[in-house]
Amino acid sequence: MKLTYPSYYPAFRCSASGCEDNCCIGWEIDIDKRAYADYMAQGGAFGQRLRGSIAQGEAPHFLLQEERCPFLNEQNLCEIILNLGESALCEICTQHPRFHEWFGNVKESGVGLCCEEAAKLILQNREPAAFIQTETEEPADPDFEDEPLLNALLAARDMLFALLQDRRFSIWDRLVAALVFAEQLQAHLEEEAAPERIRAWVEARQAIPEGFMDKAQGQTRPAAEGTERRILGELLAFYQTLEPIDSGWPDQLGQLRAGLSALLTERKDFLQAHRACATEYEHLAVYFVYRYMLKAVYDGDVLGKIKLMAASVLLIAWLDIAHWHAAHAFCKADQVRLAKRYSKEIEYCEENLQRFADASWEEGFLSLESLTVLLESMAREA
Repeated sequence: MKLTYPSYYPAFRCSASGCEDNCCIGWEIDIDKRAYADYMAQGGAFGQRLRGSIAQGEAPHFLLQEERCPFLNEQNLCEIILNLGESALCEICTQHPRFHEWFGNVKESGVGLCCEEAAKLILQNREPAAFIQTETEEPADPDFEDEPLLNALLAARDMLFALLQDRRFSIWDRLVAALVFAEQLQAHLEEEAAPERIRAWVEARQAIPEGFMDKAQGQTRPAAEGTERRILGELLAFYQTLEPIDSGWPDQLGQLRAGLSALLTERKDFLQAHRACATEYEHLAVYFVYRYMLKAVYDGDVLGKIKLMAASVLLIAWLDIAHWHAAHAFCKADQVRLAKRYSKEIEYCEENLQRFADASWEEGFLSLESLTVLLESMAREA
């Protein structure tokens, strides 16, 4: 099987008790079948404690105590590891925040933005993100039947990476170009074009990627007064309706929305004072494309996933601006914290991801035109 992962992936290390937002706090921790059988078989007082701390049923999970895993001690260390060793951890605890996706003979791995140590790795490099490809002995899925479409999507994703990492252009223009490309790719998918034809279309455009930049910049036109604020307000209002993991998240979005008039006035000062953020926004864009785009092999929705990428970068940028406005300062640690929080609230709730996917086709504030207004307004101020 072919394995792909970001170059920073092997460097990930959990900071354990040093983590400022411990993943053993505030998350429902599901227990896989292997770990469940092991916990049920443990003897002695610790075995009794294990069994008494598990919610039984079709999806067994640990019963949180004041939002904490019952085995997270006062030093924020795991008592399962201390008593039984790391091999006794359930799968989610062993893997988090790592993620893995399988597509026939292709496996892709990475680390999720919701973890502060992972977010540091994703955002820290000033060079464009790179990916490692190797072979693994893991067997391919013999029932996977979409290899031609997968190959077309892989070629399209490479094209998107090239667009998003082309630093001759502003990050905001690059995001518009990615949306333009995704819209055209989506049209081919909806026409049920043969995968080989789609791949040929992509490869023909890899030789002239500037064409999408020209189209993106050709869409640039000043929005009517108040249009950006209206669209952004509607987008924030939608995000407020999503299922929160942290009860304070909707309030944070509400404060951002209420302060838009002042933030729009001060945005230019932030973007020009913190030009290094453009590289971090690029890394975020590449992260979202890497993590989600190939899933279109199953549902055919490329454009919705690229809209998720663009909206996510926009929302994180506005969280940055709001923090800078309130604190009169902004640093790398702030960027990590805000990106991580967004990821935790949006990426780690399947209901939220599905609601975004539906809204990307149904709501005007997520149309290509509306997102272009928001992105080009950022480009003019950067």
